[in-house]
Amino acid sequence: MPIHDWTVAPFGVVHDFNIAWTVEMQKALNGGVLPDEFYAMVEHAHETQTPGLAITEEAPDESEALEARRRHIVVRSAADQPLAVVEILSSMLKRDPEAVDNFATHAAQSLHSGVALLVVDLFPPGAFDPEGIHGRLWGSLGGHHVQPDGKPLTLASYAAGGSDALTECYVEPTAVGQPLFPMPLFLSTARYVNVPLEETCLAAYAGMPTRWKRVIEDGPRR
Repeated sequence: MPIHDWTVAPFGVVHDFNIAWTVEMQKALNGGVLPDEFYAMVEHAHETQTPGLAITEEAPDESEALEARRRHIVVRSAADQPLAVVEILSSMLKRDPEAVDNFATHAAQSLHSGVALLVVDLFPPGAFDPEGIHGRLWGSLGGHHVQPDGKPLTLASYAAGGSDALTECYVEPTAVGQPLFPMPLFLSTARYVNVPLEETCLAAYAGMPTRWKRVIEDGPRR
């Protein structure tokens, strides 16, 4: 399935889809992608929650409330030790300079503590991440990234090197209309599994309301 232009959909619709996609990825990871000694759980990406609000509105307070309820996948060992996180980013996070800074800071801290990361960023760079979220995060890790022309979206997988080692990263710049390639998720610096992004995205998209599929598939209004 080619990558859709999610900028045409209201934040709440994207939020709903991201939750469904997160669940499909969890099912795939636990359904055979992960070795038996590991497991994946969907967990809150924030420590606090806000009561649910209507998903189709763009009012800032409602969008922020939905962002506060964002989920991500945490992969743990049989001893319940967190080893890796999968993050599907939202447009709301990228619109907030504090949220961008917090994401980059917390992600870098997690990598330094030994927790690997896979970031799915299907929104173009904005004022607060001019080279994309990967560029912002990679910069906080001491690296430099320039987003290639014609490929504003990014899939990035980080192997956690720990506090005394450099982080290794595998980056796949992409664009609307391109296929979703499998991406590695590191369980250690020497061991990884490939996350089936396209298959899980298809499964999540199949459950979307037809009304919003039409909006997304028709693309930007002219």
